[in-house]
Amino acid sequence: MKHLVNDLLDLARIEAGLNLQFDRIEIDDLLSEVALEYVSLAKSAGIRLVVDRTKLPPLVGDPTLLSRAITNLVVNGLKYAPDSGDIVLRAEAVGDDIVISVRDHGPGITAQDHAHLFEKFYRGRRPTDGRPSGSGLGLAIVKSVADLHGGRVWCESAAGEGSTFFLAIPRNLPSG
Repeated sequence: MKHLVNDLLDLARIEAGLNLQFDRIEIDDLLSEVALEYVSLAKSAGIRLVVDRTKLPPLVGDPTLLSRAITNLVVNGLKYAPDSGDIVLRAEAVGDDIVISVRDHGPGITAQDHAHLFEKFYRGRRPTDGRPSGSGLGLAIVKSVADLHGGRVWCESAAGEGSTFFLAIPRNLPSG
């Protein structure tokens, strides 16, 4: 219950745009920090976290919120794809955006779940037996962080083939 309340409070703060601290961010460093923070948990889940480092221009954003979004994607990979090999964190420049991706090799996500993944409290159509616990707010938080930065989120996945979650953030804050 405490986790649910904290996630709801975090989501409300993000959606309200409270306590924002925009700064220049070296995204490769941010990816490495998240991976380092979760390396022990990943190892215990039979996963290896890999950061595919590429020298990228910095982007302007809130480092705490972007770290939270990337963390949520990594934690989901650890929960839903244990013992499945590597989870790869990557960033690349695509047009005016930096596109961050988190790829796992887990069970994948069915097509009917794709449209609802980033909705609050949505947990997918997996059987409840053995389902990892969670609030159903992690991906909604990722979407809210993207929206706050003028970015977008999406997922590419198929049942049995793993999943890649994408977070595209403009290098510079949109004007207006």
